[in-house]
Amino acid sequence: FTFYLLLLATTLVYVALLAVYVPGHLASLDLGLIGATYVGLVLVGGAATAIGVLAASLTQRQIVAFFLALAMLLITWYASPLIGFLTQPPSSQLFQYAGASNRFQSFSLGQVTLKDTVYFLSLGFAALFLTATLLSARRRR
Repeated sequence: FTFYLLLLATTLVYVALLAVYVPGHLASLDLGLIGATYVGLVLVGGAATAIGVLAASLTQRQIVAFFLALAMLLITWYASPLIGFLTQPPSSQLFQYAGASNRFQSFSLGQVTLKDTVYFLSLGFAALFLTATLLSARRRR
């Protein structure tokens, strides 16, 4: 996660360059939109990292862990809207509500909402809790 944050921090150079070289400097940049998007990226990256750690704890092989994490992330991101599209209300509304892709949309629009923040935090904490439980059970054996 720290490596992800460092990679994300390097993109702040582009924001600084825009602030310096765009006519009107900071007045023409929507810093609220930029900040909200970065908050969303940190939350999504944290949840994705936690899901990756969970996948790595489920198997001993790195390549299997990669594909397992990829499948888990794709299901989290795309399955809910797809299943919600294919089913009838009210179950379709439930699946669309639970999808991660719908949750990131508010951040990309410049809104840091509590429900979306809690969603990504609880997704990450749930993955970390399952990882800790799995490793603790494995250690007891």
